[in-house]
Amino acid sequence: TNINLKNLKNSMIIMKIKLPDGENSISYDTGHNVRVIATSETGESSNYDLKVHIPQEYSIEASAPYQVGITSGGGSSSFDVSVKNLGNGDDNIQFDIDKSDLPSDWTVSQPQPRIIPPNGTSEVGISVIMPENTFEGQYVLHVNVTSESGETEVIDVIVLVSKAKLRMD
Repeated sequence: TNINLKNLKNSMIIMKIKLPDGENSISYDTGHNVRVIATSETGESSNYDLKVHIPQEYSIEASAPYQVGITSGGGSSSFDVSVKNLGNGDDNIQFDIDKSDLPSDWTVSQPQPRIIPPNGTSEVGISVIMPENTFEGQYVLHVNVTSESGETEVIDVIVLVSKAKLRMD
């Protein structure tokens, strides 16, 4: 904005700078730099730097397949958990596998934490390995997906173990 300062001497100018609202802005840990430059008609100028910090809002959405299958007799199955960062800044997402409803001799991979940018999505692979002679049935695996804000989404995936149907002719 241009302001006519011809009649002002040693006066204070108060300006209001309207920035985008938090819904349309990205939050950076280092903040946003805003430079205000005042230039006279003769070309003299002065500037002032401001650092603006936009509060970070956290929100995540996680999903996975409802069910994965394995045949009895041992084997493995893999699936992806999809995590979307609906917040306005980078979010450090943690994964905790709760296999308390699975047989104790099953192995489930533990995904590493990851940083997801605002409006970004990440696919996280999880593998389930069961030993031979596992009984047929339905077992539930719980995946806890936690934002750095502490918000947690719990994803339940049914691991369906079925008997292989073989026929010899």
